[in-house]
Amino acid sequence: MEKDMQWKKIKLLLKQQDLERKHGTLLIRFLHKPLLQFPLRRCRALYDCEADNDDELTFEEGDIILVVNEETEDENWMEGVLEADASRRGLFPVSFVHMLDEDEED
Repeated sequence: MEKDMQWKKIKLLLKQQDLERKHGTLLIRFLHKPLLQFPLRRCRALYDCEADNDDELTFEEGDIILVVNEETEDENWMEGVLEADASRRGLFPVSFVHMLDEDEED
């Protein structure tokens, strides 16, 4: 039950962030279609990663990242948010993570 609430909060935060980036805050209340497919794919960080740019994600070894976009301008990078803190969003190198199976636990 608690995990379901966490997913709902993450889902709403991601919708809001996407809309604010694209259209500003006024259009958020008019959204009727989800922006993301759920459940999101998850991955575990194999190494620490310090962001070099504002659009990159900083994370530590062992962090779980929810993948929000697998197709970016660079095929070696994906976009995600930290499962523990959905306000931390950005691009990350694919080589720094291990993709988790749907049934695989943290």
